[in-house]
Amino acid sequence: MTKALTVTQPFASLIAAGVKQFETRSWSTNYRGLVLIHAAKNIWGNDSVRYAAELHRAGLLPAKMSKLPRGAIIAIAQLVDVIPSDLVPSDQLLTGPWSPAAYAWRLEAVVALPEPLPWRGRLSLWDGPDVDAAVHAAVAGVTAGGAALEAQP
Repeated sequence: MTKALTVTQPFASLIAAGVKQFETRSWSTNYRGLVLIHAAKNIWGNDSVRYAAELHRAGLLPAKMSKLPRGAIIAIAQLVDVIPSDLVPSDQLLTGPWSPAAYAWRLEAVVALPEPLPWRGRLSLWDGPDVDAAVHAAVAGVTAGGAALEAQP
């Protein structure tokens, strides 16, 4: 079973678009491998709509906040490392709130799902659902080739 991580919007869509390469958590993990990116039903907070609008205008976010998927699995990625958040590269600082006491989970080889898969999220790193064969095939290509591939419908 593939692990999953619930991320609030707009950050989940930034990950799915390949813009956000680090996701911050207050805790670390020894897990490395495939992780489903689940967009939470709830948004990141009061400033999230304004923040998402700025990211959309800058071309970093594919849609306005009201159009972003919520309550669904939207991507799959490789979790390859966890580092202290104060070591995140400066080009990533626009993609999220950073706390010096947090951990930054490095995500690579992100594959956006062709369609969001409605699913209930959870806290922590959780066991996600089985995804369809097309996504598995795309992920196998990512794992073998090391470059992001588009999932085939």
